[in-house]
Amino acid sequence: MDKDNAPIPAIAESYDVSDDELTYTFHLRDANWDNGTPVTADDFVFAWEETVHNPAAEYAYLYTQDGACVEGADEIVYDEKTDGKLSIKAVDDKTFEVNLNNSSKPTNGRKHL
Repeated sequence: MDKDNAPIPAIAESYDVSDDELTYTFHLRDANWDNGTPVTADDFVFAWEETVHNPAAEYAYLYTQDGACVEGADEIVYDEKTDGKLSIKAVDDKTFEVNLNNSSKPTNGRKHL
Protein backbone atom coordinates (compact mmCIF):
# COMPACT_ATOMS: atom_id res chain seq x y z
CA MET A 1 0.00 0.00 0.00
CA ASP A 2 1.22 3.46 -0.77
CA LYS A 3 1.05 6.48 1.55
CA ASP A 4 -2.59 7.05 0.49
CA ASN A 5 -3.54 3.44 1.31
CA ALA A 6 -3.87 2.57 -2.38
CA PRO A 7 -2.59 -0.80 -3.57
CA ILE A 8 0.74 -1.00 -5.34
CA PRO A 9 0.62 -3.71 -8.02
CA ALA A 10 3.39 -6.31 -7.76
CA ILE A 11 3.18 -9.16 -10.29
CA ALA A 12 0.09 -7.47 -11.68
CA GLU A 13 0.94 -4.62 -14.00
CA SER A 14 -2.60 -3.33 -13.54
CA TYR A 15 -6.05 -4.51 -12.55
CA ASP A 16 -9.69 -3.70 -13.23
CA VAL A 17 -12.62 -3.89 -10.83
CA SER A 18 -16.19 -4.44 -12.02
CA ASP A 19 -18.84 -1.84 -11.16
CA ASP A 20 -20.29 -4.15 -8.50
CA GLU A 21 -16.78 -4.69 -7.03
CA LEU A 22 -17.18 -8.47 -7.26
CA THR A 23 -14.87 -9.23 -10.19
CA TYR A 24 -11.20 -8.35 -10.20
CA THR A 25 -9.22 -8.79 -13.41
CA PHE A 26 -5.45 -8.75 -13.03
CA HIS A 27 -3.19 -8.01 -15.98
CA LEU A 28 0.12 -9.70 -15.24
CA ARG A 29 3.46 -8.17 -16.09
CA ASP A 30 6.15 -10.20 -17.82
CA ALA A 31 7.96 -12.32 -15.25
CA ASN A 32 9.81 -15.63 -15.20
CA TRP A 33 10.31 -18.39 -12.68
CA ASP A 34 13.87 -19.25 -11.60
CA ASN A 35 14.14 -21.75 -14.45
CA GLY A 36 13.22 -19.14 -17.06
CA THR A 37 9.66 -20.37 -17.61
CA PRO A 38 7.18 -17.47 -17.91
CA VAL A 39 4.78 -16.87 -15.03
CA THR A 40 1.21 -17.22 -16.34
CA ALA A 41 -2.33 -16.77 -15.09
CA ASP A 42 -2.63 -20.58 -15.02
CA ASP A 43 0.08 -20.59 -12.34
CA PHE A 44 -2.16 -18.46 -10.13
CA VAL A 45 -5.18 -20.70 -10.73
CA PHE A 46 -3.10 -23.76 -9.83
CA ALA A 47 -1.59 -22.18 -6.70
CA TRP A 48 -4.87 -20.81 -5.36
CA GLU A 49 -6.74 -24.08 -5.95
CA GLU A 50 -3.93 -26.12 -4.37
CA THR A 51 -3.88 -23.86 -1.33
CA VAL A 52 -7.60 -24.03 -0.55
CA HIS A 53 -7.74 -27.79 -1.17
CA ASN A 54 -4.82 -28.53 1.16
CA PRO A 55 -6.05 -29.12 4.73
CA ALA A 56 -2.56 -28.34 6.02
CA ALA A 57 -2.40 -24.94 4.27
CA GLU A 58 -2.12 -22.52 7.15
CA TYR A 59 -3.30 -19.50 5.16
CA ALA A 60 -6.15 -21.03 3.14
CA TYR A 61 -8.62 -19.01 5.20
CA LEU A 62 -7.33 -15.84 3.49
CA TYR A 63 -9.41 -16.78 0.43
CA THR A 64 -12.62 -17.22 2.49
CA GLN A 65 -15.10 -14.82 4.08
CA ASP A 66 -12.37 -14.19 6.66
CA GLY A 67 -10.12 -12.71 3.99
CA ALA A 68 -10.62 -11.92 0.32
CA CYS A 69 -14.09 -13.55 0.01
CA VAL A 70 -13.26 -15.51 -3.17
CA GLU A 71 -16.41 -17.22 -4.38
CA GLY A 72 -16.31 -20.94 -3.58
CA ALA A 73 -13.59 -20.71 -0.92
CA ASP A 74 -15.84 -21.12 2.12
CA GLU A 75 -17.31 -24.37 0.80
CA ILE A 76 -13.86 -25.80 0.13
CA VAL A 77 -12.05 -24.64 3.26
CA TYR A 78 -14.81 -24.76 5.89
CA ASP A 79 -17.24 -27.31 4.48
CA GLU A 80 -14.43 -29.52 3.13
CA LYS A 81 -16.05 -29.77 -0.30
CA THR A 82 -13.22 -31.63 -2.03
CA ASP A 83 -14.67 -31.26 -5.52
CA GLY A 84 -15.33 -27.53 -5.10
CA LYS A 85 -13.75 -24.91 -7.31
CA LEU A 86 -12.85 -21.32 -6.69
CA SER A 87 -14.50 -18.84 -9.01
CA ILE A 88 -11.21 -17.89 -10.64
CA LYS A 89 -9.88 -18.35 -14.14
CA ALA A 90 -7.01 -17.70 -16.47
CA VAL A 91 -8.57 -15.61 -19.24
CA ASP A 92 -5.30 -15.90 -21.14
CA ASP A 93 -1.61 -16.24 -20.21
CA LYS A 94 -1.44 -12.72 -18.79
CA THR A 95 -4.97 -12.19 -17.43
CA PHE A 96 -6.23 -13.65 -14.14
CA GLU A 97 -9.87 -13.16 -13.12
CA VAL A 98 -11.20 -13.48 -9.57
CA ASN A 99 -14.89 -13.46 -8.60
CA LEU A 100 -15.81 -12.57 -5.05
CA ASN A 101 -18.75 -13.76 -3.00
CA ASN A 102 -21.80 -11.61 -3.65
CA SER A 103 -22.62 -11.42 0.05
CA SER A 104 -19.23 -9.98 0.92
CA LYS A 105 -18.81 -6.36 1.93
CA PRO A 106 -16.20 -4.16 0.25
CA THR A 107 -13.25 -3.71 2.57
CA ASN A 108 -9.70 -2.52 2.36
CA GLY A 109 -8.76 -6.19 2.71
CA ARG A 110 -9.71 -6.70 -0.92
CA LYS A 111 -6.90 -4.42 -1.92
CA HIS A 112 -4.54 -7.22 -0.96
CA LEU A 113 -5.77 -9.50 -3.72
